[in-house]
Amino acid sequence: GQKSTDLDSAAYFAEQVINGGNYALQADFAKLYDINNQNNSEVVFAVQFNTNLLLLNNSGNRVHLYYGMQYDVKPGMMRDIPYGRPFKRVKPTDYLIDIYDRANDSRFYKQFRMAWISNNAATIPKWTAATAPTPALVGQNKFKAGDTAIYVTTHKNISATDIAKKSYSWYPRSAWSLAEFMTSLKFMDPSRSDIATEFGTRDYSAARLAETYLIAAEAYGRKGDYATAAKYINVLRARAAYKAGEQKPQEVYLSEGGTNDQNSTLASITIPTGYWDTNTNDKFEQYPASATDAKSRFIHFILNERARELYSELFRWEDLARTETLVERVKLFNTFAAPNIQEYHKLRPIPQAHLDRVWSNGAPLTADQKAAQQNPGY
Repeated sequence: GQKSTDLDSAAYFAEQVINGGNYALQADFAKLYDINNQNNSEVVFAVQFNTNLLLLNNSGNRVHLYYGMQYDVKPGMMRDIPYGRPFKRVKPTDYLIDIYDRANDSRFYKQFRMAWISNNAATIPKWTAATAPTPALVGQNKFKAGDTAIYVTTHKNISATDIAKKSYSWYPRSAWSLAEFMTSLKFMDPSRSDIATEFGTRDYSAARLAETYLIAAEAYGRKGDYATAAKYINVLRARAAYKAGEQKPQEVYLSEGGTNDQNSTLASITIPTGYWDTNTNDKFEQYPASATDAKSRFIHFILNERARELYSELFRWEDLARTETLVERVKLFNTFAAPNIQEYHKLRPIPQAHLDRVWSNGAPLTADQKAAQQNPGY
């Protein structure tokens, strides 16, 4: 359904925003989601919520509910405002975790919570005669409030021996479940009035400058101008890199094979113009078998890069649908949705309430007329 000028228009209007002088990227990716930094220079358009709790009137931003793991039932934990209500509706897929160069791209560890600090002394387990390293510890708490109660790692299949070495034996799990996973920090909302309320005051950033760079990059790349596409992508990669003098999180050098230093990682994640010429970058890109040339590889790359930059920001279905990759990529990368995805899911159903309100020739639509107006498959 594209017009031949769509890519030209996308590039033109994106560059108007990039070069207009009204917006600037935040220097640190982590600062984007600081609730005290919502009205920052990168926000192009935001859905704003009143910070006066008395005026929320049972409305507000509820997205914070959906991305949290079920931390409150774990030993030493209970629900609190900073960690949020654990609705556990959305977790990252293995695909999402594996497309990051986690040793060099700071966006991964800057957007996920990996550790939860104990906030409930009443449920801390005690050492028993069977588990205590020394007899003197029998009957004592295994840890104390303020210690790490939960830690999520990207390591898979950690042995019981290694867990014991780390003294994690109070909760010896070595695999994630549907209720246990790293949590996106992008929507966490400590402004809520109490632990039960669902209504937050955090603004929703519907458009930010980083996405505008990706729009420009996609337009140029799809036109075959890979040099300009790489230029815009590398602006975001420069921010994503760990900076000289920046201390990397311990996971970088303990889990990801990175270095324990304060050197820049920019050289490791800068995209060369010929990045899409071959499949040699498949370690992170996970190109499908259908990506047999630079043109198709670029489409899948830009979807990966949008995921790396925009994960959980509510763009994904539209991105997959508009690039006509929805069915292919869901089957490849989402094990839960793969058996159910169908071609007709490229369109969403027209709400029944809308069809019920449509009249034709002075009368409501008949059942057959409603069926004719509904999208195929629904």
